[in-house]
Amino acid sequence: MRPPAAPPPSQSHLAFISASQAQAKRVARRWTGGLLALTVGAFALSGVTWQQKQVADEQKAVAVASKKEAESEKDRALASLERESRNLVARSAELVRLGDTGAAIQSALEALPRAEGERTVVPGAYVALHNAVDQVRSVVTLVGHEDTVLWATFSPDRKRIATSSLDKTSRLWDARTGAQITVLGKHDDIVNCAIFSPDG
Repeated sequence: MRPPAAPPPSQSHLAFISASQAQAKRVARRWTGGLLALTVGAFALSGVTWQQKQVADEQKAVAVASKKEAESEKDRALASLERESRNLVARSAELVRLGDTGAAIQSALEALPRAEGERTVVPGAYVALHNAVDQVRSVVTLVGHEDTVLWATFSPDRKRIATSSLDKTSRLWDARTGAQITVLGKHDDIVNCAIFSPDG
C-alpha cells in the first residue's frame, strides 16, 4: 500500500510493478503446474504400485494353493501306502499261517519303509516280520560255493534255487534235495545276484 503523502508512481515504476506481478503469476503457474504434475505422477505411481501388489497377491495365492495341493497329494499318497502296508502285514500273517515263510517274509519287508519318508511304519509290521522269520527252518543245505554266498532266490515254481557268490560263480540247485544242478559259468568278477525270469 502506498503512503498518502508519497508522490504518484512514475511510468517506469508502474511498468516495473506490472512486470513483477506478471513474473510472479508465471512463477505461481509453474509451481502449480509442477505440483499438479507431481500429484498426477504420484497417483500414477501409486496405481502402478497397487497393480503390482495385486499381481503379487494373486501369485502368492496361486503358490499357496499349489503348495496345499502338493501337500494334499503327498498325504493321499502316504495314506495309500499306509493302506498297502496294512494289507501286506495281514497277507504276511496269512502266509505264515499257510506255511509259506519266504513269501511271508517278503510281504512283511514290503510293508516297511525302504527310505525315510517313503511310508510310515504301520502297527504290526515288525511283528509280522519277526513272526515270519521265526518260522524259517533249514530244509536243505546247499554245498558247493567256495566263498561267501551273496544272493539266493527261488524260481517262480519254487522247485529250483539260484545263488551267486564271491567265488565268481552262479549256481542252480534242486530246492527239494539241495543237489547242485549246474554251475552257471565262471565270471571275471564276483556275482552280486542271480534271478529267474518270470516264466522260470
